[in-house]
Amino acid sequence: MRSDMTLKTTDSKGRITLGSDFANLPVNIVQNGRGEWVVQLVEAIPISETWLLKNKEALNLVTEGIVQAKNLQFANDPTAAKDYSWLEEVED
Repeated sequence: MRSDMTLKTTDSKGRITLGSDFANLPVNIVQNGRGEWVVQLVEAIPISETWLLKNKEALNLVTEGIVQAKNLQFANDPTAAKDYSWLEEVED
């Protein structure tokens, strides 16, 4: 994205184009009350998934789990060292 300032003029319907850098990207436009408009690139999050962002404890646990997975830190296998030899006697 370019950071230089560019003077734009609205068309007869009050529209401006942002240029190809913004093509097909979702944006949020905020008017700040000082005659300025802030255009922010955004990502849409399904409402059914926003609970995680609102629940700091759950978000921290998920983040911690991702870090552990990246570091190959996994829980021990709960079935390890168990005697399952009796399963051989069970009929299919």
